Amino acid sequence: MKLIFASLLATALAGPVSERQSPHISADWFNDRGCNGDNLGFWYIAPGTVGECIQVIPPTGQQSTNFTETTLTRPVEFYNTPDCSKGNFYTIFPGQLGCFYMPIGSIKYV
Repeated sequence: MKLIFASLLATALAGPVSERQSPHISADWFNDRGCNGDNLGFWYIAPGTVGECIQVIPPTGQQSTNFTETTLTRPVEFYNTPDCSKGNFYTIFPGQLGCFYMPIGSIKYV
């Protein structure tokens, strides 16, 4: 009984799931030097917390990045700064494909 109460209390304190997690967010972040489709490697963006800032540091010499996604359900912001708070950013919407210049940056779910 104490275990059940503790579990319920922890859930209540953590808040609704919709505020803590953004489910079904996944995307492939391809490092494509010339946006020519060679996709030399990629990072997988897994489901994460809303507002979480994930720093992205592409390999040395990378000039551009090709972003593709399959199950994105919320917009994602790609910042050209590592702290998700300064500089320019691109907003990627569900279903959008494209090639983006991102020599260094960060990802923020919005």
